[in-house]
Amino acid sequence: QFRGENKASKFKPSKSNLSREQLSLWQDFEKKHLKINLPGILQTFGDQLYLLPEVLPDLGKLKIARNGLHLGTFKKKRFEPSFALGLALKPSQVKQSIEIHQEDFVKYVAGETVQLSETLSNGWYQVLVGGNGLGFAKVTGNILKNYFPKGLRFKVKN
Repeated sequence: QFRGENKASKFKPSKSNLSREQLSLWQDFEKKHLKINLPGILQTFGDQLYLLPEVLPDLGKLKIARNGLHLGTFKKKRFEPSFALGLALKPSQVKQSIEIHQEDFVKYVAGETVQLSETLSNGWYQVLVGGNGLGFAKVTGNILKNYFPKGLRFKVKN
């Protein structure tokens, strides 16, 4: 700590920069799909939505790749949850999740859609493998549409 400087001046609260439409889209997703409210400050960088801690040190002179949890992307009047959000949340914190097993896991991480044995209500589901979150996917009828990030996809060798 430097003379004449108090600790409070190093940390300043951030402010949300969402438009009303973006805030409404996020709140709609949160209400429909999450059992919890995520504490923090919502900020957009382009069309990307991030959740920042309530108080951050002054980061003005630093280049930061991500200064919070990537929640998702705003696309054409809708919100798509991010892979990171699906990893960060516990299954008990989401309203809809679906467990996939080895055969479907192999298809999913390769970027393929997964045929479900049952028809579910349409919407976003947290994909679970062994009870752990593996991102979000969109269910339409009995099809699990693949949202596993392209850069992370791989083929499982037998």
